[in-house]
Formats: sequence, C-alpha cells, structure tokens
Amino acid sequence: MKKQNEKLKYYIITVLGTISVGSSTPVIKHLLSSGVDVYVATFARIALPIFFAVGILVASREKPDLTTFRRLWKPILLASFCGQAGMWMLMTWALQYTPAGQSMLIYGINPVIIIVLAYLILKEPMGKRRVLGTIMAVIGVTLSMIGGSNISAGSVSFSPWDLIYILTALLWGIYCIVMRIYGDQISAYQCFFWLILCSIIMFLPFALPRLYLLKNLHMEQILWLIYLGIIPGSLGFLSWNIGLNTIGAVPCGMINSFLPVTAVVISTLWLGESITWVQAVGAVIVILSVWKGLRSSTTVVDIEKEVNT
Repeated sequence: MKKQNEKLKYYIITVLGTISVGSSTPVIKHLLSSGVDVYVATFARIALPIFFAVGILVASREKPDLTTFRRLWKPILLASFCGQAGMWMLMTWALQYTPAGQSMLIYGINPVIIIVLAYLILKEPMGKRRVLGTIMAVIGVTLSMIGGSNISAGSVSFSPWDLIYILTALLWGIYCIVMRIYGDQISAYQCFFWLILCSIIMFLPFALPRLYLLKNLHMEQILWLIYLGIIPGSLGFLSWNIGLNTIGAVPCGMINSFLPVTAVVISTLWLGESITWVQAVGAVIVILSVWKGLRSSTTVVDIEKEVNT
C-alpha cells in the first residue's frame, strides 16, 4: 500500500507539472500581443528558473556537482538545447504568427514521437498497437494543421509555421529520450540546475543585445514573465523531470497527451481563441492515438521495473 501511495504521489506531481507547462503558450502569446520582444519573452522563460534552481540547491545543502557535469556534459548540453533553449525559442518565435491553442494541438503528437524515438534509439518494441497509434496521430495532427477553415470543398488552410510545432515536439521527444538514458546518473536538483544554466549560456548571445528592452516593460508584463519562470519554467519543468525518472516514459507520455487541453482551455477563456470542429476532431484523434499506442500494461511494468532497478 505504501508503495502504491508513493507511486500515486509522483503521478499527481507529473499531472500538475503537465498542467502548469500547458499554461506557457497562452501566457507567451499574451505577452507577445502586448508588445514584449520575442527574445525577451524566451529569455525570461529560460533564465528565471535559475533562481529557483539555486534556491533549491541551497535549501538541500548541495553544491553544483562539477564532477558529474564533466562526466555528463554532452548529454546535458543536448538536453538543454532540446528541452529548453532551442525548443522555447522556436515555440515563442512561431507564436507570433499562430494561435496558442492550435500550437498545442499540433504539439500533441509529441508522445507518439517519443514512442518512435524509443523504438529507434532505445530499441523498445513497436508492435501493432504503437504502429496504429502513430498512424492515427499523424492523421489527427494533419487535421489540426489544415482544419483552420473547417475544410470546405475548395478551401484548406495551412500555415508553414505549424511545422515549427512539430519540430518543437521532436526536440522535446529527444530531450525525454536523453533524460531517460542519463537521468538516473544525476540527482533531479543537480540536473535541473545544470540544464537551466547551460540553457542560459546558449541563449544569452541572442538575448543580451535586447535586454535593454526590459526597461520598457510595465508591471503586468513583468508579473507574467515572472509567472513563466516560476510556474511552468521551474515547478512544471522540475516536476516533469522527476516524473520521467520515477514513473517512467510511458506513463509520462500518456499524461503529456493531455497538455494541449490546458492550453486550449486557457486560450479560449482568456485570449478569445477558438478552434474549429475539424481541429477538435484532430485533437481527439491524437489523444486516442497516444492511449492506443502507449496503453500497454506489459510495457509500463517493464519500464517501471527498469526505473526501480
């Protein structure tokens, strides 16, 4: 019973982390619409968590582990680019031209990308269920991308910016695979600190020439930037890492499939965005495809055993 309660706790942590991360795109879209520079918004999302990362190390009486960093610097740099610096730069860049809710509908293919990468890199079995789930996901994301005009007889809408979200989903998939391989070789707090620090260093050359724009921000914009750094950037990101290395990639992938729901609900209620019935159908197909491809009790057990060992 104690073990089940412990596992349930990490499921809840992962769910809460996923919900908080899902709020990122509507907030960023709001900031961009209010005139915040794209590089400033991205830098806040990437850099502000460093205060949380340092604070949590101080609270746990840990120092940055240089020895572990020297041993794992290559995967840490790759994970920093794929999970933070590169991914959020692309995401924020594309949000200038597309709705926040639609972006997450397309990003919903990410769990299926993780399945494919796990098959190619980790040699996890694909199976008929996962192949079918992958095909369904591609159909669902295609509907989400071209369904902006409800697909009438002579009208199909397609934005090339939508492809950026598929690329961000691919980057996050690579990040999850890297963390799955190396995450148990470094503590969650140390990993969080080094990921954020390396992301800042990567993105600083792009942000530094524009940091003077910070003086033009008003209080509401500053508060939303702080929100990005604390809630999705720190609590959400750290919760996801802990969940990934505790309950496994497959359960996290299932939970992550509902990330678009948070973004769509917030975007609809706050930003006044709406999705067409075709996009809604596409989103449902993507979610069903993830559960079709991931819901395998044998696979979940095997992965959990691997984590516990």
